[in-house]
Amino acid sequence: MYLINRSIYFLDLPGYGFARVSGAGRERLTKLIRWYLLDSEYVQKRVVLVLDAEVGPTQADREALHMLREAGKSIVIVANKVDKIKSSERQQHLRSIQEFAGDLPVVPYSSKERTGVEELTEELVG
Repeated sequence: MYLINRSIYFLDLPGYGFARVSGAGRERLTKLIRWYLLDSEYVQKRVVLVLDAEVGPTQADREALHMLREAGKSIVIVANKVDKIKSSERQQHLRSIQEFAGDLPVVPYSSKERTGVEELTEELVG
């Protein structure tokens, strides 16, 4: 949990798609994430769903997005690691992710290239 500018809390939940844990550990992780997002007393201003832009939306991403939409959460999708996609294929990958997202904002992001930092900041605090 991070306090940013003494005004906004940012909670980084463990990843559900690539977490290196046993089956029982993965189930506990899923329950923890669901509890925090859906059943706890905490109200999230925005939920950031981070997916690997090169891999594209996985079944776990689809299930997570469905769950968040059903709960009425305000969602922004981050297409992470866009720097790993060949420039000739980048737009195709991003189109596919936008189709998955529907009307939700999608922010192409790369920490390596510093791509999307301003756009994501604007989505979260703007």
